[in-house]
Amino acid sequence: MPAREKRPLADYNEKRDFAQTPEPKGEIGKGNKRRFVMQKHSATRLHYDLRLEHGGVLLSWAVTKGPSLNPADKRLAVRTEDHPVKYLDFQGLIPKGYGAGAMIVWDKGSWEPVGDFNAGLKKGSLKFILKGERLNGKFALVRMKPKKKQKRENWLLIKDRDDFADRDVVLTEAYTTSVLTAETVEDLRGGRSTAKDKRLKFIKPQLAEPTDEAPSGDDWLHEVKYDGYRVQVIKDGAGTRLFSRSGLDWTDKFGGLARAFSKQLEVLSIIDGEVVVFDENGESDFSALQAALKGEGGKMDFIAFDCLYAHGKDIRGETQDARKNALGRVLKPRGPIRIPDYIVGKGEAVAENACQLNLEGIISKRREAAYRSGRNTSWRKSKCVNTDDYIIGGYRKSSVRGRPFSSLLVGEASEAGLIYRGRVGSGLSSADLDELKALLEPIDTCPFIKVPGEVKRDAVWVVPNHRAQITFAEQTASGSLRHGRYQGLRLDKKVSLAPLKKPSSAKAKLGNPVEGVKISSPNKIMDTRSRVTKLELAHYYSKLAPLILEHAGGRPMSLLRCPGGADSECFFQKNHGPSISDNVGSVKITKKGGEIADYIQVTNAKGLVSLAQIGVTELHIWGARSDKTERPDRMVFDLDPDEAISFETVKAAAQEVRNLLLAAGLESYALLTGGKGIHVVVPLTRHHDWGTVKGVSKGIAVDLSSAAPGRYVAVMSKAKRKDKIFIDWLRNDKGSTSIAPYSPRNKPGCPVAVPVSWNDLKEVGAANTVLLTDSIAALPSRHVLNIAWANYRPQRLPSGLISRYET
Repeated sequence: MPAREKRPLADYNEKRDFAQTPEPKGEIGKGNKRRFVMQKHSATRLHYDLRLEHGGVLLSWAVTKGPSLNPADKRLAVRTEDHPVKYLDFQGLIPKGYGAGAMIVWDKGSWEPVGDFNAGLKKGSLKFILKGERLNGKFALVRMKPKKKQKRENWLLIKDRDDFADRDVVLTEAYTTSVLTAETVEDLRGGRSTAKDKRLKFIKPQLAEPTDEAPSGDDWLHEVKYDGYRVQVIKDGAGTRLFSRSGLDWTDKFGGLARAFSKQLEVLSIIDGEVVVFDENGESDFSALQAALKGEGGKMDFIAFDCLYAHGKDIRGETQDARKNALGRVLKPRGPIRIPDYIVGKGEAVAENACQLNLEGIISKRREAAYRSGRNTSWRKSKCVNTDDYIIGGYRKSSVRGRPFSSLLVGEASEAGLIYRGRVGSGLSSADLDELKALLEPIDTCPFIKVPGEVKRDAVWVVPNHRAQITFAEQTASGSLRHGRYQGLRLDKKVSLAPLKKPSSAKAKLGNPVEGVKISSPNKIMDTRSRVTKLELAHYYSKLAPLILEHAGGRPMSLLRCPGGADSECFFQKNHGPSISDNVGSVKITKKGGEIADYIQVTNAKGLVSLAQIGVTELHIWGARSDKTERPDRMVFDLDPDEAISFETVKAAAQEVRNLLLAAGLESYALLTGGKGIHVVVPLTRHHDWGTVKGVSKGIAVDLSSAAPGRYVAVMSKAKRKDKIFIDWLRNDKGSTSIAPYSPRNKPGCPVAVPVSWNDLKEVGAANTVLLTDSIAALPSRHVLNIAWANYRPQRLPSGLISRYET
């Protein structure tokens, strides 16, 4: 057998003059991400090059006839020299002497070994799984016995018999374009570039932030929340494909819907929506959807609620209203495809009616907001029934004959590991028990960080590979589910558990309890980057209590809670409830419509530490104190920059706002938000109502944006904010909130919002310059105003300013 090269990429480099060929130079890659590429190479003979990333290089085979999904086909694959990792994205014209011809990236993705890959490579028998855009499933490379005087190393590429095998599809005929640019090798040879076969890629979906109260106002629209599978539909030159929320290609699972979309959806479009099954009452039924996916009856419908691409144009940056209009243009709803109605404004009433109709809840979307992947507050979900998915980590044995187990033991993933959330026994049918028994794999080690002793006694631990959808009455202060009921497996969501990580021994020893409050799970990681623990968060609230309370004490507030720690689902809460300690105060506030609600407020250090105990990572405060909620005592201008704006530009803008306020006779201070912007805050006497303060702040913001339209904008439209700073005056309304001074931020590194003097602001390099970890040891007074709220001089708004902007 021919010997392999001794030095990595030596053969590759020796064969090439990089002044003559556009191919990348041979450099060893760092790490091993296990990526693969299949390149179509129109050289002397057309062939396809399979390359697997391994050991910092790309192991390479020239597949003469290209890959096949038919297990009966054994395609000759000639082993060639290893290629550099940079070759993963290479396509272009290769000159004579180097395998002359056009090369395109025909497919790319990731791969996984089956068994010991190094041993298989040495033995000449490799098995692996490809996860690409065109190639998926198990494959094998088998080395052939060499003939006498044979110099090249011949292998056979064979498709394994699995769900991706297909005897009828000829891949090389079905797909002829690059997955990067939609060009063919003929286009490259002729110098042409075309988009007629353009491929659109899966986009991570936008997710809604949980809230305990639907937002009000006409800048929000509200839709019914359905209980189904989130699905993204892509129609491009390669056909129609349907993807799960995590990006899995589920076109085959939803074959009927795919055929409907192929007829009713315009080409080069991406649609976001939900696949559901309706029961006889017209309500979405997750259990019925599970049965339908197994072929056990039930008609699947698609609820199309957003459009991300229209006629090949990326419209994610446009407003929600604009995307709704585009949705109606590119999609003709009929049969199983529906475009839902929505209601503008009246969020609380819409949510109340949804619950009266036994619906799951509503989704509220800010009409002027762009589409942003990931969870954010421009989409909010209000649930009538608590529903979420949890990871199955074990089960309890059953004493009933024929029943494999009595209840599931479920948990929630976090940076520290799998957090135990309780037992779920209701809702499990005989079919569910049989399905779960076949899927769950028992193991000896408990996958949870910690479980109660009585649970351990009769528990069977399982590999935590599956998610279950659970409905429940409430989540206790300790995080346990009450009255949980099983609805089915979430096959559309991946399980990704981080390894258990112990706290760093270098961190300071901190006492527990704090301010008399016992901190449970003190080592729970609240931020991945800084490794801040729950106990450290409690000590921060204790140490900074005098400063926090001067600004935020005795005010209605909204809390951002992350009870599971880093990487867990977070939610806003403003109403006092059973999960809130009695150490935390409340204030009764009359809402629109006359309803009275108990809002959260804190008045002492013990209350602040009690917030840390339930995972509160941000404090957002009203602009008024609890004793006079109709009379604001602060006016806030939130300078929110576009991503392209530098912090130096934001600082200059804050100074310009300050100068304008000074000209009107108003003193202000700057607050670094801990994010990317700055708040300019004006302390007020409590002589004005909300309408006056809101009107004046809006007028000032509009004046600034009118005077410098190239720098500022005073409207929320994301499209109009490109390369500008949004002067957000909407914080100055009853019920609206802004980040509290000295509040931590739920952002990487755990920065803190801090007020700074106007002189010190000149030296600050970023709005997230002060970190919570620094503040535990010593408050960085160089940047922080060491004066309390009482030292700011409250001011009345000048009458001339009020009359000018009176609405």
